[in-house]
Amino acid sequence: MPISDPTFLSATPGSAALYERAVRVMPGGDTRTCVYQPPHILAMERGSGSFIWDVDGNRYVDLYYNGLSLLHGHAYGPATEAIARQLSHGTAWAGSSRAQVEFAELLCDRVPSAELVRFCVSGSEAAMLAAKVSRRATGRRLLVRTDTGYHGSYDGFDEASGVLVVPDGDADALERLLDERGDEIAAVFLEPASVATALAPPVEFFVRAREATRAREVVLVFDECITFRNAWGGMQETMGITPDLTLLAKFVGGGLPLGVLAGSREIMEHFDPRSPNHIYHSGSFNGYVAACAAGLVVLGDYTREAIAEMNRRAERLAGLFQTAAADAGLTMAVDVSGSMIGLQPGVAKANQRISSDSLEAYQLLQHAALVEGLYLQPAEGALGLATSMDDDLVEEVGEHMHRALVRTRTWLEQGA
Repeated sequence: MPISDPTFLSATPGSAALYERAVRVMPGGDTRTCVYQPPHILAMERGSGSFIWDVDGNRYVDLYYNGLSLLHGHAYGPATEAIARQLSHGTAWAGSSRAQVEFAELLCDRVPSAELVRFCVSGSEAAMLAAKVSRRATGRRLLVRTDTGYHGSYDGFDEASGVLVVPDGDADALERLLDERGDEIAAVFLEPASVATALAPPVEFFVRAREATRAREVVLVFDECITFRNAWGGMQETMGITPDLTLLAKFVGGGLPLGVLAGSREIMEHFDPRSPNHIYHSGSFNGYVAACAAGLVVLGDYTREAIAEMNRRAERLAGLFQTAAADAGLTMAVDVSGSMIGLQPGVAKANQRISSDSLEAYQLLQHAALVEGLYLQPAEGALGLATSMDDDLVEEVGEHMHRALVRTRTWLEQGA
């Protein structure tokens, strides 16, 4: 990567100075690996709608929206107003709240698998809870995920911890594993679409996964922390497949931290404190009122019509990216899942997991995009849209991306 690109360096001295301070007090100057980028992490000052500004005053069109967690863009007025109203009454307390109950009702009405919900603070914690309750419900210990699956920072999902891994989209491999070791397996965790590439396995894979897990009394978990954005009830609704448990996070807190474990009454009742052998689960900010109040507004405003519009714009933007890559003379696979878009420069056909060569090219493209006023995730991963992005901005982003791709091709020709 051309980490000494003079245009970038001259435009971001404030970020560079803050990064020098950060490395003295945080490992690598970072507290969130996915935003790390050399030569220094950008320090942001504010966001509004589809735009963010760094401490040096540079404006970027945000195509990452804080890990695709801002459905309506930055500082969404109705959500910030709901948070502000709640601030004067308190942000969290030890009891329940009207907002918490109403939000739980909304989720149970909207998500096909949600008969009962349990709030926590993040998607990682929701995945931990899913593992815990699956083990209690089945009396088994092993977990299964796909080789591209990411379910948060819980080390129980790392291969080194003993989790079993199958190729993404390979129903035969999953069925074989369940045949061989089903009596040891508590749960299978699947993503309806990859958070890294926006690729979605064929629906048939999920149909067979549902049938195989049900036959062996294994809990099927869908991680919809990101893909919930793609349809009113998440991708499980569009596929017509109901898992036993669903993980939700990202945007459900309306811009504040919130995680949700939703699922069947039979499994979720293991958390019921009225039962003598319940799972003890607590947390000072589980379902805290400020996040529930904001989430009610954000999901309430995320109508079927809004989803359809955003998905349509994502298709248009993906087409502009493909055209821009061809015009720039750079091979790039572009995939779309709802309002998620995956970019894999350097390959004509996308892989479920981005290759090392494509990853290097992507990181060059990300750097070039910054110079051209676009913010993509630095490490890797799907970009996404927000409802704040209108048709005119979609066309403008296509133009910015064209310039970024030309710059990337030049850097590659120079041996970057």
